[in-house]
Amino acid sequence: MNDVTWYYLRESYFPQFLDGVLNLPWDERFTLLRELYDADGNDLPWEIRSDDPVADMMGWVAKKGTEGYFTFFCKGITVQDNGAFKLHRNISKCLGKCGLKPCSNDPND
Repeated sequence: MNDVTWYYLRESYFPQFLDGVLNLPWDERFTLLRELYDADGNDLPWEIRSDDPVADMMGWVAKKGTEGYFTFFCKGITVQDNGAFKLHRNISKCLGKCGLKPCSNDPND
């Protein structure tokens, strides 16, 4: 069930999340991605990775591209054995106020 859920999340949620993230200025993008990275608690907090964590993150996502952003996305999702999932608030923020589907053709929605 988890494979189906992850496929659904990657195909449905991730593209809109990526669009939302890429539209943020770097200072906001760094904060949002850092909070996602630190959310699962499996790794050291992003800030202690280097002396310049913002430059470190910018370089890392530039090198990894879409897969780098997908790594952050995954750290902000909890998938249960039955396929149910919970999104970190930062992922929801990037989906916009209407979730997966735009409210209208207005790009400000």
